[in-house]
Order: sequence, then structure tokens, then C-alpha cells
Amino acid sequence: MKAFCYFALLIAFMMFFQKDPTFTIIIIIAGVGVYLFFKARKSKSGLLGFLSGKADPQENKIDDLITLMVLNQLFNNSNHPSQEPVKDQRKERQEEIDKVKREVLDLLESD
Repeated sequence: MKAFCYFALLIAFMMFFQKDPTFTIIIIIAGVGVYLFFKARKSKSGLLGFLSGKADPQENKIDDLITLMVLNQLFNNSNHPSQEPVKDQRKERQEEIDKVKREVLDLLESD
């Protein structure tokens, strides 16, 4: 039954993602945040302490730091899509337009 519920949620999110991807991503991030919050309250070892398992406090701090750095880099890379291909396509298109303009003007001048 649990697998069926997860499958139904997956299908619902896929359908909603096709309609509005931004809102779907916000809902998923909020769900993961709520999950992490309740998991941290249950383990009583901090926000991401349950990921570390049982280890001495110094290792927990290092593991938490590494986890936060990985999450930070993940979110930094995903939030800034590359605009270079779009700019290159626009520049190429503008160069083509300028080339056609010059050819038309040359043909008009030669008459």
C-alpha cells in the first residue's frame, strides 16, 4: 500500500510538473525541508545530524560541513542555468541578418 501511495504521488507530481515546473519544485523542496525538520527533531542531534550516524562530535561537525557545502554547490549550480548558448544563438542570428542586409544593399546599389 505504501508503494502504491508513493507511485500515485510520483504520477501526480509528474502531471503537475508539466503544467507548472517552478511550483512543483517549490513543493518538493518544502516537503524535503519538512521531512528533514521532523527527522532532526526525532534524532535530537541538529538539523542534518541524523545523516552522520553515531560518531564522535568532531567528525559530526566535519561531516555536517561537507554536507552543507555539497548542498550549497548543488543549489548554486541548479539555480543559474547557462545563458551562453542563447546569447550565442542571438549573436549568430544578428550576424546573419546583418549579412543579408549588406547583400541587399549591395544589390540595390549596383542597379
